[in-house]
Amino acid sequence: MCRNTGTTRARSPFLLILQSTLFKGFDRRVVIPMTLRSVLPREVDSKLCPAFVIEGQVVLLMPLEITNIPGERLGQVVMSLRDEAETVIAAVDWMMNRGWD
Repeated sequence: MCRNTGTTRARSPFLLILQSTLFKGFDRRVVIPMTLRSVLPREVDSKLCPAFVIEGQVVLLMPLEITNIPGERLGQVVMSLRDEAETVIAAVDWMMNRGWD
């Protein structure tokens, strides 16, 4: 996970790099914004948007805002969510494959 250096950094101070390191030769990175819980107007589905505490701030994974950015625009690496991989994968899977009504 790295700092968001873009225009959305006040709302989403961190970006989770979703892309496997197998593709590090590409110049873009697939990322998911980590948005401050305090800026969201309402409760969100915790299965889709799990919460994490990063540097003392509660942030939510926002899979519906998945995007890609040039690798050189990534900010400083803050930490790894490798130990939370199953939670992240489950949220992305819920968005893509299981969240049907």
